[in-house]
Amino acid sequence: TFASSQECVNWSQIGTATPDHVIRTKQKPLLLNPKYLNEPEKLRKEISNALEEYKKNYHKYFKANVQSKGIDKKELDPLPRIILVAGLGLVTIGKSVKETEIAADIYQHTIDIIKKSFSVGQFAPLKDNDLFDMEYWSLEQAKLGKNKPAVAQGKIVYITGAASGIGLATAELFAKNGANLFLVDLDREALTVEVKKLRKQFKTGIVSQVMDVTDEKAVKESFEHLTKKFGGLDILISNAGNAIRGKIGEVDSAILRKSFELNFFAHQTLASQAVQLFQKQKTGGVLMFNASKAAFNPGKDFGPYA
Repeated sequence: TFASSQECVNWSQIGTATPDHVIRTKQKPLLLNPKYLNEPEKLRKEISNALEEYKKNYHKYFKANVQSKGIDKKELDPLPRIILVAGLGLVTIGKSVKETEIAADIYQHTIDIIKKSFSVGQFAPLKDNDLFDMEYWSLEQAKLGKNKPAVAQGKIVYITGAASGIGLATAELFAKNGANLFLVDLDREALTVEVKKLRKQFKTGIVSQVMDVTDEKAVKESFEHLTKKFGGLDILISNAGNAIRGKIGEVDSAILRKSFELNFFAHQTLASQAVQLFQKQKTGGVLMFNASKAAFNPGKDFGPYA
């Protein structure tokens, strides 16, 4: 890949393919050549140090241009939008899935332009002082929009029982407020239909998985899938359940055990996986459970459920 090539170190730091790309990609990508891919804590520190160095360099770029031009500007977010990781490839950063997709699309074309330019001659984009003018030009910034971010903008929400009822209504509400959704349900057909509707209605990231929440192995794999798709988790909504009924004096123990597996142990399994992920992220998180009033005021034959 380009990120692993010898040319990447120099070529990627020259500049953008066209000036207005700077508002989507910054003037330069961050280069990472991780030494500790299999040691999470050391890797975390390595990435953190690289980001701090990038921010420091961006501040120098900003300060130098403001001083040389004799202007008064407010410094923009100094974090990179493009990260080139040796041995891995291209990683993009944004406030939404759409932003990351746009940045990725732009830089994939940029790589192609850089390679083709050097194959026949040179790649000579605008210098940093000119790129600065483009990046901080109000008309360019207006392209990004400055609307107040939605309440759940950028949050990653895992919802079980998401193809109907409370689960679906919850998914719709979070999508409306800008969250990225990981939706789980046992009903393949219903999940497919509802996810299609959600994607059509909302411009946010939505991933779905057909799964039995009582299957511990499947639950664990779903969190691995979630992490690969979205990078982490902010909120777990453990909603899936079923009001299994039966008379206490007559109900078969298998039915009672089935109720406990779905309405108790499945929630614990999901919460356990979520908490493990929260602890790895070190960014906190939220656990939400759909709890029934039946425990306090059960209806007739609701013993196995309550």
